[in-house]
Amino acid sequence: MNIKKMIVFLFVFLWTPLIFLPSAFAVLVWPSSYNQATIHWDTLKYTGLSTPYESASWSRAYSTKGWGIPVSPVYVQEQKSGIVDTSAHMMEIDDNWGFGSAYGMTDSWNITANADASATSSDWNHEYTAQARAQRSLGFATGQGGEVTFSIDYSLSQALTPSYGMVSGYVRAWSWLRLWDDDRQSWNLIDSTFTYDDNTVGGGFSGGNLSFTYNAPANSYLMFETGADARAMASPVPVPPAILLLGFGIAGLIAVKRRKIG
Repeated sequence: MNIKKMIVFLFVFLWTPLIFLPSAFAVLVWPSSYNQATIHWDTLKYTGLSTPYESASWSRAYSTKGWGIPVSPVYVQEQKSGIVDTSAHMMEIDDNWGFGSAYGMTDSWNITANADASATSSDWNHEYTAQARAQRSLGFATGQGGEVTFSIDYSLSQALTPSYGMVSGYVRAWSWLRLWDDDRQSWNLIDSTFTYDDNTVGGGFSGGNLSFTYNAPANSYLMFETGADARAMASPVPVPPAILLLGFGIAGLIAVKRRKIG
């Protein structure tokens, strides 16, 4: 076979399938985003305060096809009084396109938010978003007032694989301290601290401590809140067929050249 016939053969062989197959069948590696944040409740320490007079636990999760957070997201949540177990799990899944899965959970040891998303289709009109939050609060009477401290440990982990697609994600551990305002009949935020990781490609893990020191007024009330957030997004971007054709064409020409040399 001479070189002209070979070029004609390669042209027909490479282009004919594209006439019948949509671009959705372009080759890609599936992008994925896995994110988890945990507050280690069993490490909580506080000083200068007596036993809390109230507590509450809360979990929420949602997942959706589409970019970002919908204006009115459909989510599931569970809220209970006390240091108790709560769980909220939401999954949006399509075997042909991908999935988004999120859960928030509290128990006696941990407060956990987990969000995963994966796009398993080459149709770039399909993307998945998932988000979760879990938190807990404690209410204290300040008594005679004075210095109070809070300390609690956290851990964050991420594993993002962009491949031929777009992924994003974040994880956050946070704590808030609020003081009751009798005049306004509301809780005023007086201090906050948080740690945040986002878009860690490949994989990453970190941990540390969140803490407060505050000079509390006498005969008032403090609310200590702490929680975890996680969010994930994944969307495919197909490998353009032109790139594949270029690669096959170059390989074919190299083969022809080697054959002539041989």
